[in-house]
Amino acid sequence: MSKQPEFSWNPGKVFDEHRREAKFVEALERKLTPAQKAKLRKAVQRLDTGFLQEKAELLKDDMAKILGERKTTSNDLLQRNVFSALDAIALHLDYSGFTDAFKEVVPSLLKRVRLDDPRLESLEWGLISDFFGGQLKLTGLGLREEDVKEVFRLAEEERSGTCGLPNITRKDFTFKDSFAKFCGRPDKILEVIHHSPGALKVVAVITIEILDLIAGICGVLSIIGWWLGVVTFVVSTVIVIVVGCIGC
Repeated sequence: MSKQPEFSWNPGKVFDEHRREAKFVEALERKLTPAQKAKLRKAVQRLDTGFLQEKAELLKDDMAKILGERKTTSNDLLQRNVFSALDAIALHLDYSGFTDAFKEVVPSLLKRVRLDDPRLESLEWGLISDFFGGQLKLTGLGLREEDVKEVFRLAEEERSGTCGLPNITRKDFTFKDSFAKFCGRPDKILEVIHHSPGALKVVAVITIEILDLIAGICGVLSIIGWWLGVVTFVVSTVIVIVVGCIGC
């Protein structure tokens, strides 16, 4: 696979700064059988990293603009673009065959692992903070560490429920149907933020998916460790799916 152009943001330095957390995530691959590892690797190799990179960068730019300009405009078109990009990613994951491998490896990867493990939360917040240029800028964008922790807490609380692992391992599970349940569609992201203080943290959910999609691709392209990138993407995508399923 040829190496794609570099992202405007590279998560490698965050993983270096969070080595303890990164080692914890990377070590989860040891839970997989050789057959599961081979199936996941084959599925990942079928992904079009150039296409996913393009969508991840689009999501990154659009979300930053939506949050940065939230006090003056709702940017309805950009909000629709965000969900269109997520839908395109979901369709690619389904049609490439990645979904079947994902469903098979998730129960093994997460066996005796809490979705709200502080190491996962710390790594995720480190990625988000670096992505947006530091906590000061995050404060200006209205994105808080508590929002991210709440997403992880909700995911662990629901992991065995109808939106948790039983949903992900269903025979008819698809990313397309899962992403279609996200809050804020098609252009109500800001309404969820401003008018539903008890609602799920839709911005944190979408941001997590963007960042970990980038991390996964960086793993595939050997910008960071292969398993580090791919496992980060798989585990965090589980969290996104579970919380996204719960609804507003």
